[in-house]
Amino acid sequence: MDAGWDAYVAKLNQNHLSENVKIEQQVYNTYVKRMKKLGVNLNNFNE
Repeated sequence: MDAGWDAYVAKLNQNHLSENVKIEQQVYNTYVKRMKKLGVNLNNFNE
């Protein structure tokens, strides 16, 4: 089991997982800021 997990994690790292997560987080943060600036409440779609 551990060897399989280690291989899986190694594959994720080969595909630059941490860099991709960082980029996706930056995109999300920008989106949230823009929606807030537009007055869109992302926590309540009924408003």
